[in-house]
Amino acid sequence: MIDLGQNVLGQVQKPRKEKTYRMQTKKNQNISKQKKASVLRGEFLLKDIKAFREFCAYSQDSIRSVEVGVEKLPEVQKLLKGFSVKVIEARSEDYFSATVWLECFEVKPAALIGTENTLILDRVVDPQNFGAIIRTASFFGFRRVVIAKDHQALLSDSVVRVSRGGLAQVQVYVVSNLSRAIEALKSNGHWVVGGALDGVPIGKGKVQAGADVALVVGSEEKGIRPGILSKCDETILISSKSGEVGLESLNVSVATGILCAYYKGVLSKK
Repeated sequence: MIDLGQNVLGQVQKPRKEKTYRMQTKKNQNISKQKKASVLRGEFLLKDIKAFREFCAYSQDSIRSVEVGVEKLPEVQKLLKGFSVKVIEARSEDYFSATVWLECFEVKPAALIGTENTLILDRVVDPQNFGAIIRTASFFGFRRVVIAKDHQALLSDSVVRVSRGGLAQVQVYVVSNLSRAIEALKSNGHWVVGGALDGVPIGKGKVQAGADVALVVGSEEKGIRPGILSKCDETILISSKSGEVGLESLNVSVATGILCAYYKGVLSKK
C-alpha cells in the first residue's frame, strides 16, 4: 500500500503479503456489484482514468482509494501529489480503479441561492441519459443540477460511468417539489427556460447576455409536465434546419446538450 500523503512521493512501499493483498483487491472490485440500485449517496468505482483526472483536479476530497498497476502508477502519483489517498498496487500492470464518494444533497427549494446556471430535470428516469446530461452540464459550465427525489434516476454505476468525471464539477440537488424549486430560482433572479414542442424557435428567446439561467428538460417519453412548464419564463423549441422536426425527435441528453451549448454562447456574450 502506498500512502501518498504520509510517505515520500515517488517511492513505492513493498507489496503486502499475498493473502492480505487479495482481500483488499477483492473488496474494491466488488463495490460495483453492490451498487445496482439508484441511491442518493455512496461509494462508486471509477475504471476510467480520464474520469479520475477530473476528480483529482476538482474534487480531491471525494477520492477514497486507488488500485493501480505499475504502468499507470507514475501518473497516479503525480495526480495525487499533495494529499493523502490510500493506493494499492494491483497485480496487473495496466489495471486501474478508484473508489469515490458521491452524494446528492437533499435541500429545501429556498436553499437554491446563488448565481450558478442550473439544469432542472423533470423525471429523467434513464440512468444513461442522466449520466450523459451530467457530463454535458459539466462541459458547458452548468455546475448545478436539480432533480426530484421520486420518478427520477439517482446515482448508480451507470450514471457514474456515463458521466465520465462530470460529477467532479457538478453538484446534484434533490428537492421534494420541482415547482417550488423553480419559483425559488426565479425569485433569486434566474430566467427559467423550458424545452418544449410549443416553444419559440431556439435563437429567438428573450434571455439576455449575462443573465442567470435555469434550463428545464423533461422525461424521455412525455417531456416536461404541464405544471412545471407553466412555471417557465419561456419555452424553446429545437428544430431541424428545415424546421420540420421538433424536440420530440431528439434524445433528452442530446437536446440538453444543444440547449446548454446555445445558452453558454448567449450568456458569454458581452
